[in-house]
Amino acid sequence: MSNDPSIASESDQATVWVHQGGLTVARYGRMSFEVYSPEEPRRLVGHGRSVGAESWLSFKAKVREVFSHDIDDMLTPVRFWDELGLTPGFETGHPTFSIATDEIAHLNNPFEDDIWGRGQVTREEVARCIESGNLAAEFVPMGLRDRKPSGWDAQRIAYFVVHPNDWPIDIEVTTAEGEFQIEDGFHRLAAKIFEQKPVIKATLGGYVSGMAKAFPSRVPLSPEAAELVDAMDDPEMHLGPSM
Repeated sequence: MSNDPSIASESDQATVWVHQGGLTVARYGRMSFEVYSPEEPRRLVGHGRSVGAESWLSFKAKVREVFSHDIDDMLTPVRFWDELGLTPGFETGHPTFSIATDEIAHLNNPFEDDIWGRGQVTREEVARCIESGNLAAEFVPMGLRDRKPSGWDAQRIAYFVVHPNDWPIDIEVTTAEGEFQIEDGFHRLAAKIFEQKPVIKATLGGYVSGMAKAFPSRVPLSPEAAELVDAMDDPEMHLGPSM
C-alpha cells in the first residue's frame, strides 16, 4: 500500500476512484476505466472497457505501476466478488431516488441530439413503431448496439412505452460540481421523455455534494438514499464519492 497520504482510493461498490491531492487520477466505472498521468493530470496513460474481472485486475495493476498505490480488495466492484473469490466485509443496498426527468433529460434527450452516435431519434419514428408493434424487446449489451440496424433505438424506446419498466436507471455523479453520466437505462429514460413523465427513479453513486447540485429535486426512496442526503451535512463527504 502506498505511504503517500495524498493518494487514496474509494468505492461505492460499483465504481472505484483514485484521488491524489484532491484530484481524481484514476477511475474504474461500469463501462470503462481511465488512468491519468501524475505529471499531466488530463493525459491518459491507461484506459479500456470495464468488461470482466480481468479488466479490473488490469486497472489495479496500472494504478500500482503509475502511482505505487495498491487498491484494497475490499473496494473491488461487487460484480466481480464471486469471480475473484472475494467476500468483503460489507454490502449495501442501492440509494434510490425520485428525480425530475427534466434534470436528467437536458443532457440526455435523444429527441434533441444524437446522443448515441447512431442518428437522432424522432418522436414520429417512435410513434410509428408503437402503432405497428415494431418493438425491440431483447436487451442488447452496450458494445453491440452499433451493430443493430437503423431504427433499433426507436424500437427499444417504443418497447418501454408499451411495456413500462419502473426499474431505476443508474447514474454516476462524476464531480463535486454536479457533472454526471448515465450508466444504465438510456431507453427507459427516453420512454419517460416521450411520454412527458415528470419524474423517474434513479440510483445515484459518486460524489455526494454533486448530487445536490445536479438533482435538486431528488427525493429519497430507500434507506440508503436517505443516508446519502444526511451525509450532505458531513463536510468530509463533500469532496469524495459515496461509500
